[in-house]
Amino acid sequence: SGEVGHPKFGIILDRLYHTLTEQCKIWSGKTLEKPTASSRVVAFTNRVKHRKIKKEWKKSNWVDRVAAMHDVSRAMRHLHSHNIVFRDLKPDNIGIDVRGDVKIFDFGLAKELKEADRVGDTNQYRASGLTGTRRYMAPEVVKCVPYGLSIDVYSFAMCLWEMLALKVPFLDYEKEKHESLVAYGGQRPKIPSSWPSDLRSIIAHGWSAQPADRGQFTDISNSLEKYLQTMSA
Repeated sequence: SGEVGHPKFGIILDRLYHTLTEQCKIWSGKTLEKPTASSRVVAFTNRVKHRKIKKEWKKSNWVDRVAAMHDVSRAMRHLHSHNIVFRDLKPDNIGIDVRGDVKIFDFGLAKELKEADRVGDTNQYRASGLTGTRRYMAPEVVKCVPYGLSIDVYSFAMCLWEMLALKVPFLDYEKEKHESLVAYGGQRPKIPSSWPSDLRSIIAHGWSAQPADRGQFTDISNSLEKYLQTMSA
């Protein structure tokens, strides 16, 4: 789109196997073959077996999901180090290549935040509102007020919740409902108390209505790395 003109960035052509949205379906077990049987007894047995397999499948790939989002946080940390805001972070724009590496793609809405657009001495900049995909969009973007790099942190928190919950946030929310309840009302998806406190904290802070409370990808990346290390110990 021409928004990103930073000399350290170029175009990389790579073959992506599928998106994180598609991978999420695999993680959720939705790609498992549904049981079929001619008798009610066998059908019931197969359903119970299928549920058990799905439960074990979800548990076994928990670390994979966190690891994928850790890769995303590292990529975003690099982007933000050049004061570039992505503005459309979502599972559809996160891909997995043929080697299994996680990649961010589609930089059409990415923008370098320039000093001339800064509002006073804040970390907010004058930029176009309603940019990105609504369910992952930070409140300030919906409200069309100045914003900064932290809008990507909000989107990341929503993506992390989606990867862990294996559910799409605000799935049935039309424009008006999302604006009223989420952007202005502060509604967020429920974070299960059973999730590790480190991950719950990243999400809860990340999608805060206050941009300054969301943290930065440097800290988020470090926290996810430490969590993964404890899981592998």
